[in-house]
Amino acid sequence: KALLESRTATFEEAKALYAKDPNTPIYEEGIEELVSRDPGIQYLEAELVRLETESQTKRESLRETHPDIKDFQRRLDVIQGKLTTAKSETRGKRISEVEARLGQDIDIAVRTLQETEERTESFRKTIDDHNREQIKASPEIEQFRDATAEIDKLSTQKKDLELRQAELDLESQAPARVSIVSSPVVPTAPDSGRRLQLILLVLAGSASMGIAAALWRELTNQHARTPQDIAAVTPLPILALIPDATMERFGDNLHMPLLTKDFPDSPTADEVRRILARIIYPPDDTVEVNSCMITSPTRGDGKTTLACNLAIALAQANRRVLLIDVCPRNPRVEWSFGLEPDAGLAEALLGEASFDMLARPTELENLNVLGPGRRVEELRGKLASRAMTEFLEMVEKDYDHVIIDTPPALLMSDAKLLAPIVDGVVVVIGSGASTLGMFRRCLTELDQVSANLIGIVINRMKPTRGGYMRRNLELFYHYEDRSGEARVARDLPEMKISDMELDDENEDDSLEPAIVLLAGDERNPRRDPFKNG
Repeated sequence: KALLESRTATFEEAKALYAKDPNTPIYEEGIEELVSRDPGIQYLEAELVRLETESQTKRESLRETHPDIKDFQRRLDVIQGKLTTAKSETRGKRISEVEARLGQDIDIAVRTLQETEERTESFRKTIDDHNREQIKASPEIEQFRDATAEIDKLSTQKKDLELRQAELDLESQAPARVSIVSSPVVPTAPDSGRRLQLILLVLAGSASMGIAAALWRELTNQHARTPQDIAAVTPLPILALIPDATMERFGDNLHMPLLTKDFPDSPTADEVRRILARIIYPPDDTVEVNSCMITSPTRGDGKTTLACNLAIALAQANRRVLLIDVCPRNPRVEWSFGLEPDAGLAEALLGEASFDMLARPTELENLNVLGPGRRVEELRGKLASRAMTEFLEMVEKDYDHVIIDTPPALLMSDAKLLAPIVDGVVVVIGSGASTLGMFRRCLTELDQVSANLIGIVINRMKPTRGGYMRRNLELFYHYEDRSGEARVARDLPEMKISDMELDDENEDDSLEPAIVLLAGDERNPRRDPFKNG
């Protein structure tokens, strides 16, 4: 309560300062932050920055007396006046809202304090009553303890008598004569034959159970783990094999959605950039992918992480990128870039605000994000509308690439509704997350709507026995020419893939392993994605 009263006194001083000069910034209770986040203020500030930039450009090429310079100055003064007035009005509204909220908090604190004092007094009375009852019952408690000790003593005596009686009964039934059949023989060496047999049987049984469990797990595990598993389902090309984060040399502060920005030289970031080759440089008889949808069969495959990193990689390639989040039930894109949820795609499709005001810049140049918005209940019915198609056509004029993060294809229908109106679809499958049956069904539903499936991305892939991923990661981090001289073809040893040893201790660091072959046919991305029909 005292803290709230102190806050109220400080707020009253700020309120008096506002009454004296409405244009003075008020930082108490985060009022200036609320003012700066107002959409109207943000629009006027953006317009003011744009006019100042254009005015500076004009001043560099024209004289101060030129009519255009005066016109720009007049427009700047008008926008500055509107911005000052809007900030003053918004600041007054926010002060009123904060004042009402502080009053409510003080009332709640007073009621809570009164209830706490009443409960404390009741609790003290209960403790006093309990102490009085305990004092009254003390003699009876002592008598009970004495009786319990006596019972324990009698019980022990009873057990001793029963044991003695059993010994006497056994002695009374013994035979009268005792005869020695044979003399005892002391062994000269320890007899370990039975023990050794038992140990061997236990080891053989344990090995058999382990082998049987491993075979059963291998036969029943239907999760996608290797490119060969994907090739058995579809001939679509595998665009990238993203290794598991535990295989890389990252620090403790790892934020997976921004990995390409924080660790641009890592193998994971390099795999993400492999996808750019398919988007920026499409195969023959196909067009460049301007709008790309990222989806997955189910939750946990890593589609949002891939969408964020792919957008970052495109922005780093000096491409103007818009990252759209159409997951109304679980939006994660804005959180990934450290932004608070705000108006977004729903408001744009409903015509409540222009797209220029809704697209939110990030700390990366050339990259903007657009969340699902606040009116998510109405967004679900707009994804298959003409307004969504016209919206994509409009943003593709302002951006080089539009990356769309959708919900899992098997959990919600959003991906199936958006797939026909985008240029390409990338399906992400996490190793150990989605099963091959779920992956096959996901491809079936997307093919039913004639989606342009441009490739598959395997996420969180771990090294398998007989594979090259672990060795490739080591070579990636230790890649350098230690000799300082140019290598020629005759200096390289002649070898075959079958001659290479996979034991890490016996491998020669100078030999690079063969490149992992990706399953699929890149030349025909629109083939039937299901093997054997």
